[in-house]
Amino acid sequence: MGTVKVGSAPDSWGVWFANDEQQTPWERFLDEVAGAGYTRIELGPFGYLPSDPARLKEELDKRGLEVTAGTIFEHLHRPGLVGLDLA
Repeated sequence: MGTVKVGSAPDSWGVWFANDEQQTPWERFLDEVAGAGYTRIELGPFGYLPSDPARLKEELDKRGLEVTAGTIFEHLHRPGLVGLDLA
């Protein structure tokens, strides 16, 4: 058997939007995720975490974190709303 590595996501910290003064700041999210013992995260809404790959890697490396997933907040079950033809 392999090793199981557990991660978390910004929505577990109440983050639903890239910018909202009432939600957890991204630096605090990363600090608390690492402090809780997680080693993996998903990105959350685009723009919440730094969108520059080099800056994001720097911030994750400082905390011993890696990205395992991203998030898409779109209506993919309704292709006309996102301009995609998935049929």
